[in-house]
Amino acid sequence: MDTHLQLQVRNELTELPRVQRRLHDFFEQQQLSAAVRYALELSVEELLTNLIHHGYRGEGRAAIRLQIERQDQQVELILKDDAPAFNPLEIPPPNLSSPLSERPVGGLGLHLIRELMDEIDYQYDEHYNCITLRKYLT
Repeated sequence: MDTHLQLQVRNELTELPRVQRRLHDFFEQQQLSAAVRYALELSVEELLTNLIHHGYRGEGRAAIRLQIERQDQQVELILKDDAPAFNPLEIPPPNLSSPLSERPVGGLGLHLIRELMDEIDYQYDEHYNCITLRKYLT
């Protein structure tokens, strides 16, 4: 059984359904639990949507690289792009105690990823943003 998946993704929202299908099939092949599959699929969708909207601003045809590896006790997901440098870990968590009417629209995607993933790392290296997500299987 192949424990790796690599995808090239265009910075277009129309790519999301294709990516979601490939992820779903790969995660089923790996026999991941429904909860782990959901966390990984939702996190990838949030990251890609944010990257396309904010990183590339819908412009150009740059490729985004997505690499996933099933390891013994975790799944590691690496998203690499050449959009302008942006460290999502520097974004402060939202104030969830404030009334909904006082909160800005959006901004919960990164919070959701932080809640769903066990580890998140960011590096900017040689003109590439690289975010690594890890989800433990135990």
